[in-house]
This record gives sequence, structure tokens and C-alpha cells, in this order.
Amino acid sequence: MTISKRPLHKHRVRKKVLFPLSLTFAVLIVAFVWACYGIRQADERLLLEQNFRSTQNVLNGLLKEEVAILTSTAEFIANQQSLQNAIANQDVGSLTAYSTPLLDRLSNQLDITHFYYYDHRGKLLLRVYFPEDVSQPNVRRKNLQ
Repeated sequence: MTISKRPLHKHRVRKKVLFPLSLTFAVLIVAFVWACYGIRQADERLLLEQNFRSTQNVLNGLLKEEVAILTSTAEFIANQQSLQNAIANQDVGSLTAYSTPLLDRLSNQLDITHFYYYDHRGKLLLRVYFPEDVSQPNVRRKNLQ
């Protein structure tokens, strides 16, 4: 009786070499894909953070610029003796005359379309953009805060 060793040898080669080698390649491919995904995700996160920071910087710069402009406008109004007298006397006619050119300038330069004067009690003195309307607005932002 002779037993052929060749088929047994082929089976051992497949079992001992080809199967572990195939699993090794499969693990390497999965690790490669996983690493590529992780690297891409990290790059996208970094890009998103950079875009967020640059957008925040632009918006902060614009906000600071607008605050500075509005502060200088408020200081200009506060320093005008004619406006102070008109507000103190609640003279709507002269207040309108002094404020209309100011509203035109603010509208052209800063796109400010609404401009109001209130007295110290919170009563509306003048809507510069629409002086004929003397009704009280429903809700003021200050009341909501």
C-alpha cells in the first residue's frame, strides 16, 4: 500500500501558507483603508476649524468696525448742542430738521434705515425715517431684555 503524499502536501500548503497569507493581506487592506479614512477625517476637521476661525475673525472685525462707527455717530449726536436743546424741549420740528441730514448720511454710508429718538421715560419722540407716525411702537428691544 502506497499513500500519495502530494494531495496531502497541497492541502497543508493551503492551510499553513495561503490562508494565513490571505488573512494578512485582508487585515493590511482594512488597516490601510481605516488609516486613510482617519487621515482624511483629521484633515477635514483641521480645514473646518481653520475656516471657522477665519470666519470668526472676519465677523469680529466687522462687528468691531460697526460698533466703532455707531459709537462715533452716537457721540456726534450727543455733542451737538442743537440736538440736545431740541430733545430737551421735545421740539419735534427742529429735531426732524437736524436729524434728517444725519439719517441720509447714515443711510447712504451704513445702510441704516430706521432712526428713533426717545425721551428719558422711554416715550417715542420721533421716528426720523417717518416723522408723521407718532404712535408708540408695540415692543422695544430694551423692554425684552
